[in-house]
Amino acid sequence: MDRFFGIREAGSSVCKEVMAGVASFCTASFILAVNPVLLGKPDALNISPKDVMIATATTSAIATFLVGILANRPFVIVPAMGINAYFAVMTNEGQHAPQAMGALVISGIILFLLAASGGLRRFGELIPASLRTATVAGIGLFIAQVGLSGAGFISDGSLGDMSSGVVWLFIAGFFVLTILIKYQVKAAMLIIIISVTVISWLAKLSEHPTKVAEAPKFNHTFGDVSFRNWNQTTGVGLATLIYTDLLVQPACVLALMSLPELQRQLHKRKSLGSTSGSNSREGGTAAARIGGASPTTGGLEIPDDAWRVWAVTGAVNILAGLMGASPMCAVMESAVGIKAGGRTGFTAVVAAILFALSTVLAPVLASFPPEATGCPLVLVGFFMMAGVEKIDWRDPSVAAPAFITMVLIPATSNVAYGVFAGLATSLVLWLPSKLLACCGYDGGENADKDEDADEDGGVADSGLAAEMEMAVEMGGVSTKEQGGTSNHNNGNEHGVGNASDGNEGDASSSASPRSAQAADNTRTWTAV
Repeated sequence: MDRFFGIREAGSSVCKEVMAGVASFCTASFILAVNPVLLGKPDALNISPKDVMIATATTSAIATFLVGILANRPFVIVPAMGINAYFAVMTNEGQHAPQAMGALVISGIILFLLAASGGLRRFGELIPASLRTATVAGIGLFIAQVGLSGAGFISDGSLGDMSSGVVWLFIAGFFVLTILIKYQVKAAMLIIIISVTVISWLAKLSEHPTKVAEAPKFNHTFGDVSFRNWNQTTGVGLATLIYTDLLVQPACVLALMSLPELQRQLHKRKSLGSTSGSNSREGGTAAARIGGASPTTGGLEIPDDAWRVWAVTGAVNILAGLMGASPMCAVMESAVGIKAGGRTGFTAVVAAILFALSTVLAPVLASFPPEATGCPLVLVGFFMMAGVEKIDWRDPSVAAPAFITMVLIPATSNVAYGVFAGLATSLVLWLPSKLLACCGYDGGENADKDEDADEDGGVADSGLAAEMEMAVEMGGVSTKEQGGTSNHNNGNEHGVGNASDGNEGDASSSASPRSAQAADNTRTWTAV
C-alpha cells in the first residue's frame, strides 16, 4: 500500500492518511442530508429522498475511490453545492426528472471527452494567472461563508442570533481549532469536528441519531433517464451544465492544488525528478503520479494528471444521471483532509469507504451538526486567501477582474458566475489597452517600470538579472542555499572565500563589471 500510494515519499503515514480521510468525510458528509432535501422537493425533481441519499452516497463513494486509485489525489468528489441547487429546479415549463437526468448524462460524456483529450486543461490554462489566484481566494471566502451561515453566525446578510448556544459552541470550536493548528496538533480538525458534535448532541443543541444503522433500499429511480421530449429548459440546462464544468472543474482542482501542503509536495517531487533524471523508468509509480506538473504562471500549477480527476468526475456524472443524483465535483471540503495531513490517494480511499458505509450507517454519519463542520471550513477559507498577495494590485486591468471574481463567488454562491464575470471584465479592459498600445500609448507602463527599477536600486532589469545569474552559475553558489555559512570573512579550511579574495577572475570575468559590482555589493554569491 505504501509503495502504490507513495505515502512515505509524500511525507505522510498510514495513520495520518486515515485520520485525514475521516476528517474529509465528516466535513463533506452534510451533502448526504442536503442533497435529498434539494432534489426531493415537490417543486423540484420530486425524487424520493431515500433514493437520492443512496444515489449520492454511492456515486460519491465510487468517484472518490477512483480519484484515489487512478489520480492518487486526496480529493473528495461529491455533488457540488450551488450546481445541485440549480439542477434541482430544472423543472420549469414541463421539465421532469428523466429529462434532467438525460441532460446530466450528456454533460458527463462531454466532460469526460474534454478531460481525456486535454481540452479542459488547455481551457484552464487560458485563464489569466491573476484570475486563477482570485478564484482560489473567492472559493475560500465562499466556503468560509458556508461555514459561518451553517453555524448560524451570520443570517440573511447580518449577524446571527448571538444568544444561541449553537453560535457560541461554533465560536469556541473555531478558536480552539486555531490554537491547535498554530501548535501543529495532529488531527486537530478531526478532534474539533468530533468534539463539537458530541457536545452539541449532549447539550441537545442538535438532534442526535436515534439509531446507528439502517438497511438501505434499492434506488427505484435507477435508469430513469430520457433523451426525448426535451424542451427549451432542458437545452438551457444542458448548456449551463457544460459551461459550469468548463469553469468550475479546473477552478476547484487549482484551488485544492494551491494549498501550501500540496504545493510543497509538488516542488519536492519536481526537485527530486530533476536530480534523479532518468534513473527511474517506472512511469506509473506513485511519485510520478503525485509530482507531475506543467509550467504555469502565478504560482498555481495544473498537474499533468489533473485530467484523471476530471475524467473520473465526467464518468461518475454519467452514473449520477443514471442513479438520480446531481452533478459531481472535487469539492473544497477536501482541503480539511489535506490540512489534517492527507497527501495521497489513500485519504480519498478512506473517505470513499465511509461514503459506502453511509448507505448503512446514514443515521450517524449524516448527523454531524453544521457548527462542527463549520469550524474547519472557516479556517480553510482563511488559508486559501494567502495567494492574493501575488496579484498586481497596482495595475487596474489586473486587479479589477481579480477583485470582481473574488467578490462575486461568495456573493452569488456560484463559482461559475464569479469566474465568468472576471473573464468578461478582463476582456473589456484588455481591448482598450491593446487599441491604445497600437496608437503608441503605453498607459504609463514605462513609468511604472522606471519606478520599480528605482525602488530595486537599478538591479531589476532582466539583462542585469541574467548576467548575475550567469555569474552565479559559472563562479559561485548562493549563500542562501548554503545556509549563509560561506562569505568572505569565514575563510574556512575548504578555501571558501569571497570573489574579492583572489578568485574573482573565474566569475567576474564572465559577467559585466556592472553585474560583478552588484553581486559584490549585495554579497549574494561566493566563489568556490
